[in-house]
Parts: sequence; structure tokens; C-alpha cells
Amino acid sequence: MKKLFAVVFVFALTFSIVYSFGDLSKSYLKAAKKAEQEKNYDEAIKYYKKIIKSDSSYNGSYWAIARIVEKQGNIQDAINWFKQSNEKGTKTMYAFIKIASYYKKLLNKAKTDDERKIYTQEAINAFENAEKYGNEKTESKESLLSNKEIASMQLSYLYYETGQYDKAKNYALESIKNKDNLDDDQDRQNAEELLLSFIWNIYTETKSFDKAIETIDKRLRKDPKSLSLLKLKINVLNKMGRKQDVLNEMKKMEELGSDDSDVTSWLAQDALNNKQYQKSHDLFEKLTKSDEESEKVTGYLGMGKNLMLMGKKKEGLAVMKKAEKASSNPNDPKIIVFLADAYQEAKDYNNAIAYYLKATMLTPNDYSVFLNLANAYQSKNPPNYQRAIKNLLKAQKLRPSSILPMLGLFYAYFNLKQFDKAYYWGKKILRKKKDASVSKYMKLMEQSGNLKK
Repeated sequence: MKKLFAVVFVFALTFSIVYSFGDLSKSYLKAAKKAEQEKNYDEAIKYYKKIIKSDSSYNGSYWAIARIVEKQGNIQDAINWFKQSNEKGTKTMYAFIKIASYYKKLLNKAKTDDERKIYTQEAINAFENAEKYGNEKTESKESLLSNKEIASMQLSYLYYETGQYDKAKNYALESIKNKDNLDDDQDRQNAEELLLSFIWNIYTETKSFDKAIETIDKRLRKDPKSLSLLKLKINVLNKMGRKQDVLNEMKKMEELGSDDSDVTSWLAQDALNNKQYQKSHDLFEKLTKSDEESEKVTGYLGMGKNLMLMGKKKEGLAVMKKAEKASSNPNDPKIIVFLADAYQEAKDYNNAIAYYLKATMLTPNDYSVFLNLANAYQSKNPPNYQRAIKNLLKAQKLRPSSILPMLGLFYAYFNLKQFDKAYYWGKKILRKKKDASVSKYMKLMEQSGNLKK
């Protein structure tokens, strides 16, 4: 089964049980709880089973035994005891969700695709049953609402995992509606942000962006100041290539006083693209003052790029180096590649080569890193064509259809006077597109008599 998206949901199950039974069962319950507290689990199970024998409809005994066998590491037995509570006692939302949560634990430990399919389907079945059952005689209203929220979130995740995106989206939207049942404002906001992020993955997977905008706009009419919804809309519009609409939504967030780091970064980059250097500088600088490491790094890199575009290459590089110091990861590929590109732009080819070499170890499948490293070798004085060729061949292998590595190889071999190899790459280039410069050099080689017949 493919792993498309990983979300960690915390099970915060709650329940309250109202039940009355005879004196003998009360005595058994007291003895069972005492044995369990003393970690005498076999004794505790014996008394809980006596309660079941006396009155099989009491759910609490099944749940207690399930809790004990879970502690002993037997998840399958725990599942069976909860199933018995639903069969012989009262069907409860709590029990179905516990069954589903156990299957998710088994799913995380599954070793084969068949096991994963079985456990996933069992978890889905249990969560869907949880949606159907709920009895205020045995479960409080608060626990029913909370557990319904858990069930819809989990079903959304599981259906996403199985590629059933419509169901995944519907349950995620259902969960957002249920978020209002959460007591804490911050918990509600966190839940909404998590679910919206998840829905964004669903829309991306299905490429149903028009539907996404329709759904988001419908919710925005109810909550026009929702920063989470506006941020999701920006992501969708950006994916659709609607750049002006993206900027309009960003400005709305700015007007609402958003301190969202992503939006600040987007606005800074937009200002940079439009050569609004002072605005770009101020926004990136704002990020450098954040307590979050990743935001500081983005801020320093952006400020440095801003200075370089203004022609202040030395100052720009110095600011970018602050990103390296601000990061707790000395091998952050984003920083390494950014600095390599900056040194290349500043024509400091030795430092560019050093950083690109490091990047090739960190991102061995990045075509552009090998291509740019080759360009640095060819641009330095004197050029190192052999090293350039070595990296151009790697870039070409990673992206065989790209003409750029072929052009690099053509000119590198030509400059080394290895005309047969240059001619080979020249023919490959001309089969893809017309190139006057390549054609000119090909004719010169043909006329020189240096090509092997």
C-alpha cells in the first residue's frame, strides 16, 4: 500500500458509564480493581470474568480486561474483549473507537501489504460503526461529541491512505464542522489548521482545484477572517497559477494583521520579484527576528538575495552566511544550495564548487546541483573541463531529456579537442532542436578532417 501522507492524530477518548448491579458483583469489582492496582493482573482478570459470568451485559468488565491485556502486549486479545463488550453488552462509540485504534497500532507494525490492507479495512469498519452508535445512557454527551470528532478525522486519514479521496475529503470537512465541539479555542484552531492542511493534500492529489476554491469560499462566507482558510486558498490559487489572485488574498491576510510566516515570506518574495527592494528587505528582516529557526533562515537567505540583486554581492553573501550560523543543521541542503548559487552568481567559483560538492552528497538526485557544479568548473580560471564533464554526465543521466547537459558536454569536449565525442553530443542536440552555434561548430569539425571515419 502506498504511503502518501502521514498525520499523527492523538486519541483523546473519553467515556462515562452509568451502571448498577448486585452486591456480589460489587464485591468482585472491588477485588478486581484492588488486584489491578497491585499489578496482579491474572487475579484482576479472574474477578472481572466473574462479573461477566454474573452479568454479561456490563461493558466495564470487558473494557477492563482489554486494558490489562493491552498492557501485557496482546493487542489482538484487547480487540476481542472490546468486540465482546459490543456483542454481549451495549454497543458504544467508545468501544468501536478503541477497536479501531488497536487496528491502527497493528497497522503500524504490519510487515506485508496483505496485513496492511486487512488492518486498514478493519480500522475503517470500526470507525464507521463508531459514527453510527452512541448512547447517552452509557456515554456522556461530551464524550460522544469528542469521539465523533476523532472518528471523522481518522476516517479521513485512512480513506486518503487507500486512495479514496472523495471520502477522505468528506470526512475531513465533517471533522472541521465537529471542531466546534472542542472546548479550547487554541485546540479548535490547531484542529482546523491540521485538517485544512490535510484537505490541501487531498485536493493536490486529485487536482480538483476549482472544487477546492468553491468549498473554501463557502466556508469563508461564514468566517471571512479565518487566516487558516485564507492561507489554504492562497495555496490552491498558487497551484492554479492565478498569481494576481494569490497577491490579493495575501493582502487580505496582511490587512487582518496576520503574522503568518509563510505569508510574510510570500509577500517578501513577491516584492523581490517586482524589484521593491526596501519592502522585500523589511519583510525578510521581520522573519529574522522570529524565534523559529526555519523562519530566521528564510529571512537571512531572502535578505541576502535582495542585496545581491541590488548589486551588493559581498554584503549579500555575508547576510546569507548568517543563515548558516542560525541553523542547527550544518548540512541543511536548502542553505548549502542557496549559498552555492550565490557564490556562483558572485563569480566566486572556488567557494561555489565547495558548496555544490557538499550538496551533491546531501541531494545525490538533484539534477540542477550537478549541472551548476559543472558550470562552475567550466567558468573558473583556468577551466576544469574534465571535472565539468564528469558532473554533466551525472546531470544527463538524472534527466536524459534535458538539452542543457548535452550542450555542456558538447562545448567541454570541443574545448578539450575531443572532437568525436563533441560531434556525438552535437548530433543528439540537433535531433532535438535547431541550434545555429552547434551547427556552426559541427561543420567546422566535419571540414577539419579530425573526425574518425
